[in-house]
Amino acid sequence: ANESAASFTFADAEVGASYSYTISSDGGGSDVTGSGTIATATDQVSGLDLSALGSGTLTLSVVLTDPAGNAATAVTDSATKDTIAPGLDLDSPLASDDLVGATEAAATTISGSTADLADGQTVTVVVTDSASDTVTGTPTVSADAWSVTLDLSGLANGALTLTADAEDASTNPATQATANLTKDTRRPHGFSVAFDQDPVNAADADAASLSFTGAETGASFAYTIRSSGGGKVTGSGTISDAAQQITGIDLTDLSDGTLTLVVTLTDTAGNTSGKRRDESTLDASQPAATLTGPDTAQSDPF
Repeated sequence: ANESAASFTFADAEVGASYSYTISSDGGGSDVTGSGTIATATDQVSGLDLSALGSGTLTLSVVLTDPAGNAATAVTDSATKDTIAPGLDLDSPLASDDLVGATEAAATTISGSTADLADGQTVTVVVTDSASDTVTGTPTVSADAWSVTLDLSGLANGALTLTADAEDASTNPATQATANLTKDTRRPHGFSVAFDQDPVNAADADAASLSFTGAETGASFAYTIRSSGGGKVTGSGTISDAAQQITGIDLTDLSDGTLTLVVTLTDTAGNTSGKRRDESTLDASQPAATLTGPDTAQSDPF
């Protein structure tokens, strides 16, 4: 930031002497030269534009010549020029899927990578919600990476904007890194599920079905069907329609009795609903009949 206004200062310079200087860089570029006259023993030469020199070790060489024309041995000094901006990135996706659910909100991990930032340099991470409320973290760099765990539970559901900023030891700022998250801590609600058959008879037992009402599209479902007579069936899938029907459920391994259906939905942010239940009756056994005849032979039984 100060490459266009650098300076150097004399100590115990001879007043009235003239000076000439050269500044070069081992990183290349055009040398910077200048001259003048010493007015005080501690003159400062300022406003030096070093932007034409490459980053690297700068060497300053100064020669004083007194009014009698005697030139002193060159005096040198060195400094480091570093105007290369470091690199800074946020990982993608964040929080494994760019979604912050109820189980993650209190401890959400935000991470990223760097280039040309020394270990121990600080990254400032700010997460902002739609109400402009913020959460800030300040992780440090280690081996070109950084990570911080933030409590986002106090931020509003919806879109979250992330920024990350850092500067190197020479105060060169990195280009700000940005990303977005979606916070969704509300579990699926307002849906129901029911058997399509009641009772379930022998004709339906190998292809029963159930239907949702008001299910959240994109959520995954998991169901268990148990019979009071023994046995259970489980299944899972993804909701593609709010009124989705799940067909082809084979209940033939269950014994007759009361069927209890239990279903949960888990949305894409990992929030799981409360259980929804329904009941039906499984009656798939064939009726049995026993014929009873006379105990003794009849001469004319019919």
